[in-house]
Amino acid sequence: MYTNADSLLNKMTELHGIVNCQDKKPHIIAITEVKPKTPSVQSLPSEYKSEGYNFFTREQSRGIIVYVANEIHATQLEIDS
Repeated sequence: MYTNADSLLNKMTELHGIVNCQDKKPHIIAITEVKPKTPSVQSLPSEYKSEGYNFFTREQSRGIIVYVANEIHATQLEIDS
């Protein structure tokens, strides 16, 4: 599943609702533009937790986050560009 959030924290309830109403939950969820255009407060990684998923994030620019179902063994790789 993929979406562009244009600020994720205020949409976490909506995200959980979309994921939980599906017959089969997505194994991987990728979200771009996680941070707001004009952030007034620094968010904490714990605010992005989602039950049943591990998450990986990249803090560059507006940020991305990838949720991976707990049953999938995944690690984040840092690659120099």
